[in-house]
Amino acid sequence: MATSSQSARAGSSEAVARNFLWNLSAGGWGVLLALVSTPIVVHRLGASAYGVYALLGVLLAYLKFTELGLSRAVERHAAAALGADQESRVVSYAETALWLQGSMALVVGTAVALGGPALLGLFEVPPEYSAEAALAIRLMAAGMAVSFVTGIPNALLRAYQRFSTLNRIRIGSQTLLTALVVTAALVHPTLVALVLATVIGGAVRLGLVAVFGLRLLPRLPRPRLDRESLRELLSFGGSLTLATLVAPVLVHSEKLLMGALVGTAALTYYIVPYRILSRFSLVSGALSNALFPFLSDLEGRGSHLRMRRTTGRATSLLAWLLLPPFALILIAGDRLLALWMGEDFAHQARG
Repeated sequence: MATSSQSARAGSSEAVARNFLWNLSAGGWGVLLALVSTPIVVHRLGASAYGVYALLGVLLAYLKFTELGLSRAVERHAAAALGADQESRVVSYAETALWLQGSMALVVGTAVALGGPALLGLFEVPPEYSAEAALAIRLMAAGMAVSFVTGIPNALLRAYQRFSTLNRIRIGSQTLLTALVVTAALVHPTLVALVLATVIGGAVRLGLVAVFGLRLLPRLPRPRLDRESLRELLSFGGSLTLATLVAPVLVHSEKLLMGALVGTAALTYYIVPYRILSRFSLVSGALSNALFPFLSDLEGRGSHLRMRRTTGRATSLLAWLLLPPFALILIAGDRLLALWMGEDFAHQARG
């Protein structure tokens, strides 16, 4: 079992740099897997069917707010408790979050499974995919419930700053998921097969993070409600919930409009390059995920000046890291898309 003193020794600038590199490595591996697998899946499934697959993912992204910001809240409060030598509080946060997150997963998953097929009627889903899409969204509801629960042991690994373990799990689970999806696309290229592969990959990841995340605690948590922990978690998670509610509107609204007005084939030619470009957020995500528990630990110690200095340096680092790749895309983006997905796809994407 881990101790708060171990967490304190991990809370150094060197540890943050190491954690950042671990996060970046796992994110970069995910980009390589996407670059290899996306052309195979799109060409095997077809533009219309892949567009339906993408649309299902966008619809479920809108429900991310029902997670209530709990995983981030657990990470923040657990890291602060470790910094203040109060590891018993970490167990209470985990137990309360598991109870609430499990309940939300059951409620939201059931609602999506029951109401999802009717929701698809608002979009231009090709008739030949209607029945399959209805089954696929029910399977995706199960996958969403799994991802909800995965967030808590994930948060514990980050709070204890076990980023090497977390990212080894990410790399392994990303590789397995990609292998499952590509195999499904090659052997049985249907929406249901792809979604089932995604759900299986998510379930494996849940098992791994649960084993490695929960065993960090001084004792195994039992899902139960502690009112004080609930108040603290919801107080922090509530502000994140508002942001999570607004973010999909800003990020995904045009995709829903395309799915409703011009059909799923056109959505494919938009969302494939969009998803690769959005992967650049892995750089800021890798850094912020490494910094968040470190800054929470500093907050628990009252080191506010060091928090401000660290944040300023991180912002400057991001600017220098992101400028070169964005410049390359601005100059040669069309050609890179044609080399990756083929000339015909690139022509359709240019519209």
